Amino acid sequence: MHTEGLTLQFQVAVEDRPYPNIQKPTDAILKVSSTALCGSDLHFYRGHLKCPPDFICGHEFVGEIVEKGDSVKKFNIGDKVCQLQKGVARPAER
Repeated sequence: MHTEGLTLQFQVAVEDRPYPNIQKPTDAILKVSSTALCGSDLHFYRGHLKCPPDFICGHEFVGEIVEKGDSVKKFNIGDKVCQLQKGVARPAER
């Protein structure tokens, strides 16, 4: 899995990370097709805030559900979803 991470101030790198696993029945795993640095990511990028270890940028995304926990009922494998302002994913318009 490739992720976008901050390495140093003003440096963004694409890194290989392990494929995620379902840990809780409420989890879902997405294959992200598009993401972007958010305004809050820029605080780390510009060095205004200290970047936490292993920080992955781009929490605004569009993708497809590829795995889901047993408690995930509103979404199905293959649904296209996007990140909304309050942290809730909803089916993206097709």
